[in-house]
Amino acid sequence: MVSPLQIACRFGNINCVRFLLQKPGININVKSNENILYNKFYYTALDLACKFNHINIVSLLLRQEGIIVLHDDSFFYLIFYI
Repeated sequence: MVSPLQIACRFGNINCVRFLLQKPGININVKSNENILYNKFYYTALDLACKFNHINIVSLLLRQEGIIVLHDDSFFYLIFYI
């Protein structure tokens, strides 16, 4: 399943991301259990914002308490691509 936060980050909808981050109990580090980019990797909301160059969303997510910067299977951190 893909979370609403992941979808908002994928498509760069910062207003939706702000709204969702205010929801109690939201898990900002969840990885999708669906392959939403048609490759072998599964992404977090931060990964998607990085991958699609949504810099404002990346900045917003990095300011959130508990954010974890993960790497893909080849140990490249997506945040370094932006």
